[in-house]
Amino acid sequence: TLAIAAAGLDDDGSGRPVADPPGGRVERDADGRAAGVLQEWATGLVERLIPEPDVETLRRDLVAGQAALLAVGITAWQDASVLAADQEAYERAEADGELLGTVVGALRWDHRRGMEQVAELVARRERSHGPRFRPTSVKIMVDGVVDGSLTAAMIDPYLDVDGSVSGNSGDTYFEPSHLDEVVAALTAEGFQAHFHVIGDRAVRLALDALERAAAAHPEMVDDEGRLTTRPILSHVQVVHPGDRARFARVRAG
Repeated sequence: TLAIAAAGLDDDGSGRPVADPPGGRVERDADGRAAGVLQEWATGLVERLIPEPDVETLRRDLVAGQAALLAVGITAWQDASVLAADQEAYERAEADGELLGTVVGALRWDHRRGMEQVAELVARRERSHGPRFRPTSVKIMVDGVVDGSLTAAMIDPYLDVDGSVSGNSGDTYFEPSHLDEVVAALTAEGFQAHFHVIGDRAVRLALDALERAAAAHPEMVDDEGRLTTRPILSHVQVVHPGDRARFARVRAG
């Protein structure tokens, strides 16, 4: 309730409820008041009010999390979302001898920005010189989720509650040609592309982009024609049967 009031979800200053942001939704009750659930990018309406943790807090939390992993024998992991402050925390922990595990960090691609990010990501990768933390992956959010918001990108539309076919087949954050451009550029720089894909249409878009990147950059494929960057498709809740064999062709895990 306090968060709803602080974010002004029920009053945007003119007496009207705040509008849903692009790619997000504020769940509301029968009276139109915010019910306390924010879907997808609507979380930003409240997150913008939460102070960002400082690097020292992130470093302390990293060391505590590492201790829990080491206690059960996990000595290497991939961090699937490394923002600038997170990277600094890893670098500080490694410089101080506190980072004992081996970590591949996935830097984040912001779909709201353009190709200027490639040079920025290369610079961030080059900045981390230690052997334990390597920011050599880039996380790309392709679609949403099935749960609640039905924004995972599907080939066929979702069903309505009565079982009839709806007009909604989910959302993607990229036009196919733009995703191809992003993946090809990251592949050319030697980054591992790490996709968030849940729906079968999103999975297909990612596989399409990887195949085109391999064709555009033969220097980044092995003797069997598979990408040496070992791309990752995460979640893959729904995969079209016709796309299953394509994972091996691009060496995607």
